[in-house]
Amino acid sequence: MKHPSNKQRLATAFADVLKEWLTNDQMKAIVELNKAETDPLICHSHDFCDANQAMIDAWEKVFKREIDFQSDGDMALLNAGWIIAKENNFYINNLHPVFENIFNTFFP
Repeated sequence: MKHPSNKQRLATAFADVLKEWLTNDQMKAIVELNKAETDPLICHSHDFCDANQAMIDAWEKVFKREIDFQSDGDMALLNAGWIIAKENNFYINNLHPVFENIFNTFFP
């Protein structure tokens, strides 16, 4: 059984954080906006949340330490995780329908 690479683990964790913070509809909107975006360095997750903080949270969940923003290795891994998550549409095929808009149900 092949284990996921660190960059794959980070990509999945990043997508998971976004899916914890955002509704399914917001996640789908991000994917659609990203598909229409012509600049590959722009990600529309920032339109809905602090995606930088989402990546920091994902990093700390996966690696159990803070990102060293001065480390070329950490930054390369962070960027690779972001690219993989974005290229895989933040794994929105794995959205959990039970929790769709549950926050809005209790706090309209």
